[in-house]
Amino acid sequence: MKWATLIIVSLAIVVASQPVESTGGQPEDLYDQIIDHKIAQCDRKALLTATRGPNLQAYGRKALDQAAFYRNQRASLVRQMVSLGVEPKDYKVHYFLIRGYRDPKSSKLATRLSEIE
Repeated sequence: MKWATLIIVSLAIVVASQPVESTGGQPEDLYDQIIDHKIAQCDRKALLTATRGPNLQAYGRKALDQAAFYRNQRASLVRQMVSLGVEPKDYKVHYFLIRGYRDPKSSKLATRLSEIE
């Protein structure tokens, strides 16, 4: 039973880490797609709250919190990415979203974005 759970969780993490493909549309559309992908990743990780290990449960609770943040702040995040001119590249948008979750009130986000170019 433990091996089956380990295999399922491993497969979920591998599938969740696949990059989002760009359809060549507006940057806002790509931002929305990536946010949807992040929410789906967090929802899959949230399944860990049902495990027996306290560390995995804490990881699952954090994923629930992240998913709620991305759902509630979607429009604001998209507006910020457009106004800051975040390139519609998968890794840059993910970086922005992670930083937005960790430092939602940070004014240094634009500076940090220029560091990854």
